[in-house]
Amino acid sequence: MINIDSHVHLGKDDRLGYELTLEELEHVIQVHNIDYAVVFPCPWDSSNPTYVRRNKEIIEAAMQFSNLIPAFMINPLSSDSIKAIRNLVENSEGVKAFKFYPPAQNYAPQMIIGSEIWNLAISYKLPLIFHTSKIYEETAGILDVAEKYPYPVIAAHAFRLHKDLLTKASTIPNLYVDISPMNTLISLVDSLAVSKQIMPLELQNASLTPEFVTRYLFNLMDSRLIWGSDLPWSANLSNAEGEWNFLPKLDFGIVEKMMRNAESIFLA
Repeated sequence: MINIDSHVHLGKDDRLGYELTLEELEHVIQVHNIDYAVVFPCPWDSSNPTYVRRNKEIIEAAMQFSNLIPAFMINPLSSDSIKAIRNLVENSEGVKAFKFYPPAQNYAPQMIIGSEIWNLAISYKLPLIFHTSKIYEETAGILDVAEKYPYPVIAAHAFRLHKDLLTKASTIPNLYVDISPMNTLISLVDSLAVSKQIMPLELQNASLTPEFVTRYLFNLMDSRLIWGSDLPWSANLSNAEGEWNFLPKLDFGIVEKMMRNAESIFLA
């Protein structure tokens, strides 16, 4: 089994000050026996909102360390960003996904459908990764994207465990749920990040643990889950060690399937 951390932000986030250096990431990878990490920039970059410089740094990091899988952060509202992304994709080997963080530029996910960045992603058969929030109207557009996109679409943070979003997502065969950072999400229940009131009844009425929620999602999504740590967020919002520590408590088949899903998406 190849162990893949499917959600890592490399660099510094200007809004919150969270940071993960390349050296820190490599240390974490060694300590936790991670074979590969999918890496992309932090979303809040006040000095360079097109992400041009940060995406170049991701490519440089992946060239230095072969266990890093590069993904580009996209600002679909910036023509400069899109132009730079096209140039990087066409002239750099190895980019494996596009990452979208709609709150950073205040756009709806479905606005990318049929756009230049959409067509570029299709031409390179790239999976799309979306940040999600617990607000239905901000996140439901990902469902529209997945229904129209011919390759994998990944909803990060498990749709914040929103019952309506998860129910619809379960019917879309190319839509995968990234459970990162599961331990942190559980620790933040009834905060701005997660609300128990919007969860499926099976979760509302349960004593929540990361392994219980993961098993529930695994069955609901017909095994279409991937795992990630969401560093450096998890290290600042709770205990990042918890993102690894609950995995051995799961059935091995669930962990193996999550890793195989990530392998088929990012390493195929």
